[in-house]
Amino acid sequence: MIQKASQVIGKSVMAADNGEKLGTVADVLFDDSDRHLIGVVVRQGLLHSEQVLPVDAVQTFGRDAVVSASRAALISARDWREKQKTTE
Repeated sequence: MIQKASQVIGKSVMAADNGEKLGTVADVLFDDSDRHLIGVVVRQGLLHSEQVLPVDAVQTFGRDAVVSASRAALISARDWREKQKTTE
């Protein structure tokens, strides 16, 4: 199934290991050099904290949800930015 980024934004992000809702897709992240998908921004809770789910940790982009293996795959937005700086 082919999906547009606009169709992914707003979907629930679920953990496959326990069925827990990890948050909601707030945005998608693309690599600057070749424009491939590298992750999704996951918004959580009342304070709208954001974490990143790397695309290699996504099990599936389903019709109703994005599925990750577990909560452990989420990376804080700050750590994600630091990781991106070191790989540039």
